[in-house]
Amino acid sequence: MERKLNRKNFIKFTCNTACGIGLGVALLNVESCSPFPVIKTKHEKGEIKIPLLSLKDKKDILVRDLELDYDIMIKEKEGKYTVLVLKCTHQDWLLSPNAKGFNCSLHGSTFDIDGKVVNGPAALPLKQLNYIVEKENIIITL
Repeated sequence: MERKLNRKNFIKFTCNTACGIGLGVALLNVESCSPFPVIKTKHEKGEIKIPLLSLKDKKDILVRDLELDYDIMIKEKEGKYTVLVLKCTHQDWLLSPNAKGFNCSLHGSTFDIDGKVVNGPAALPLKQLNYIVEKENIIITL
């Protein structure tokens, strides 16, 4: 069945999309808006290496790989880590971090700080990446 957009829905859709794109790009470039410390890096051979000293005294940090189109969240709890991909599981849109979790500006999905869906349309939790702790580094596999 073909769905037709009327003028009102077309304008609403294009405005939301344009705002979402602009906000996503702006958030990639503005770190002061993030409630979490940001570490900039560059992956090599499908791995991101973060010194464990960067995580000292911090429970959550954002990792911004200069060649990826999304951020990664490293969460530490009782010596164990969770590594989350900050892309909405509904349509792979970039997520904006806030103190309580993450928001998708495209369709309004929200996720809690652990990556679980709070509000849809997303139905799946955020993707987790594998990692190993080796010597003084946490190595994330993309």
